[in-house]
Amino acid sequence: MTNDNEQMTTLVLEEPNLVESLKQVALSQNTKGETLLIQAVTEFLARLAEQKIEQESRAFEKLHYQLLPQYLGQYVAIHQANVVDHDLDLRTLHLRVRQQFGRVPVLLRQVTEKATPPELHFRSTRLEAAL
Repeated sequence: MTNDNEQMTTLVLEEPNLVESLKQVALSQNTKGETLLIQAVTEFLARLAEQKIEQESRAFEKLHYQLLPQYLGQYVAIHQANVVDHDLDLRTLHLRVRQQFGRVPVLLRQVTEKATPPELHFRSTRLEAAL
């Protein structure tokens, strides 16, 4: 079922060897080829998004000293190595960027004295059952 904003799109996979491989893997994993294809495309798009954010992070670091005087304390949106928007409020900026660029990855980062974000350290507790 789709709403007015969604459209169903049919993609045709016209590579016989790929189709056969997909069918074999789906059969061996007791799942549908469509499920595997959705998973593969999802993972591929996530990797592309990560790569884009890494590129935008490098651009942010290069632009940092230029950003300091005008945007210190504000959040900036970096897309294609350029500042495309800014705001004091991250959520407000996020909503505007999402409206303007859709689901395209855009780096949102606060301009602080240091170009790189603080390193985060996570500590976790590991619980083991006694046998």
